[in-house]
Amino acid sequence: MQPIKTASLLALSLMLCGFSFSKAKRAMTEPKSFGPVQAPCDIPVFSERITLRHIESKGIGYNQGYSTLEGFFTPPRAVNTTLIPFLDMRAHVFNNGKWAANAGAGIRFVSDRVYGINLYYDYRQTIHKNYNQISAGFEALGQCIDFRVNGYWPVAETRSHSFHSRIEESKWTFTKEVAMKGANAEWGGRLKGGRNIGFYLAAGPYYFIGHGKHAFGGEGRIFATIWDHFGLQLSGSYDSLFKGIVQGELSLIFPFGKRQVQKRSNVTCAQEQTLREKVYQRVDRQEIIVTKHKRYHKHIEDDGGSDSFEIREEAPVEEAPAEESRGFWDFLKR
Repeated sequence: MQPIKTASLLALSLMLCGFSFSKAKRAMTEPKSFGPVQAPCDIPVFSERITLRHIESKGIGYNQGYSTLEGFFTPPRAVNTTLIPFLDMRAHVFNNGKWAANAGAGIRFVSDRVYGINLYYDYRQTIHKNYNQISAGFEALGQCIDFRVNGYWPVAETRSHSFHSRIEESKWTFTKEVAMKGANAEWGGRLKGGRNIGFYLAAGPYYFIGHGKHAFGGEGRIFATIWDHFGLQLSGSYDSLFKGIVQGELSLIFPFGKRQVQKRSNVTCAQEQTLREKVYQRVDRQEIIVTKHKRYHKHIEDDGGSDSFEIREEAPVEEAPAEESRGFWDFLKR
């Protein structure tokens, strides 16, 4: 009887062990559920936009406000990819009727941050000369902190013809307008706002140099968006050349191209939405070519009563007075 009893107990133990192993294996292979199962989120984004802006008054390298028509475009099929190319076109008209423009292209890569590179051609018309410039930039846009850096290189002729010329005794004094190369960098981040309003705070240094002039300073700005269609910006800067500057900007934003972005598996819906909004935001840069007036003098000698003069040297002197600044209402009266 004892062997039979032992065999029965052994068989019962094996059956219980097999049942427990089968239950554990099924629990390991079946997905765990903690409450209702949530469907993958699709995030709505506007991948393109048209913007109307006006900024007052003078800024770094210009002496009056201007109005802007801006277009930002991306390929529709790129919305659910991690590499998004873009085209950025801007046309500006100053209060005195002179024009400026930017044509840029770039690409942004979505990872744990948004990394981007861009290349721009810049154009500016002044009352003295037309200027051309090539610019390049890099961006690292995060969920909390953004960083961007841009470089600017005027090309072709960077000095205007002479103006405000006069001769006094043995000195010939005249003024030229010069374009300045340089770079700027900026760190920025979002501030907590309301349901229909958002705030963005940014600041950073800049440096411009050209033909013996240089400007090293800092700039800060705060930008508010209201219902995604209105923008207000207040900015300020200071350096030893252009001195203190305060500007205000008003924007009307018309987003279009609404599309659904599928969330990636390694981020949450909130993280994906924040990063995708960074992909389609404006490229912040110095969009106006920086210029400055510079005064020169030449010492001349009469060769004994003839009509010719001998030029002995050329040297810059004190800063030339800036051209008269015009306001927005002056432009409307034209």
